[in-house]
Amino acid sequence: MKTNHDSKPSWYEALLRPPVEGQKWTAAKSERLLQEISMRRRKKEPFGKRSLKLGWFVPIIAILAAAMVFISTDGFNRTFFVGENNRNAGTVDGAKWEMLPGGEMIAGTPAGAMWMIHKQLKELMGHKVQIIATHQQLGMSIVELPEMTINDTNAQEIDKRLLSSVDAVTKTRIASDMAIPLGGKWRFELFIDGLSSGSKEWTVPDGGWELSPSFVSGSYSMTGTQGKLGFIDPGFIAGKGNKYMWHFWGTKEELTGGLQIYAVRESTNELLTVFESRVSPGEHNGADAVLPSGMTLPHAGKWKLIVMINKQWFGNVVVQVEKGE
Repeated sequence: MKTNHDSKPSWYEALLRPPVEGQKWTAAKSERLLQEISMRRRKKEPFGKRSLKLGWFVPIIAILAAAMVFISTDGFNRTFFVGENNRNAGTVDGAKWEMLPGGEMIAGTPAGAMWMIHKQLKELMGHKVQIIATHQQLGMSIVELPEMTINDTNAQEIDKRLLSSVDAVTKTRIASDMAIPLGGKWRFELFIDGLSSGSKEWTVPDGGWELSPSFVSGSYSMTGTQGKLGFIDPGFIAGKGNKYMWHFWGTKEELTGGLQIYAVRESTNELLTVFESRVSPGEHNGADAVLPSGMTLPHAGKWKLIVMINKQWFGNVVVQVEKGE
């Protein structure tokens, strides 16, 4: 069964793992290596001296290689090593933060992102973090990262001594889906303990306007994304309302809460709220939750139905609305 964001890129889970792993190279060994590097820097002793044993040199190369592979193969901008990316930087109590999106960020496709806060993890432990994204033209707001308490399982510290920039700082990274339903200019705002810690705008290329396919679940044909969301589709005629039975697939947590369905007509800034209700789990027709709705779209053309649950983007369905009589 697919969950809300099964389309995360392959590197997404790697964000939650440290760059150095394995039984032969432990965190304790990493710390000893960092201490050795720091000591030699204080002594101004070059690493090329004969006194540097080959046994130390190999792990140094291994760490740098692992870090470079982690970044370069997963599609991130090399500014990760340089320190801050001023175009996407905000502040947290005077400390900067960065947003580093992964892969190609296009509306309608989760791209994943790293959020780098320029503070040590111990300074952020126990604090709550949340990220809200707001479309600057349409005013639509979504929860990009639901509020979570920072701990050592959902956040990792990147030690400045492992970064190549001379002015690098120790950072704490957290990951989000970077799941944006519509193209345009979005403002991302990061909150710590409910207080705004700065915001930055990012332009998301538009996409995902292909008509949604049909699929069968139970004994019914539906329009949408199989294994994610869809509805029994009697068609749309401009200005004429009809009933549509929505079907959802996901976890109990994903499928419990307030539901909003918005609609945007292609090539316009026309945003409509077409349905609001609450959804809860309950298997039917092979889906994990179902909900009847009534919807009306006023004009002919191609429309994107945007489904939100608990103010998080759940998915889009693109439909064609025919002219009325």
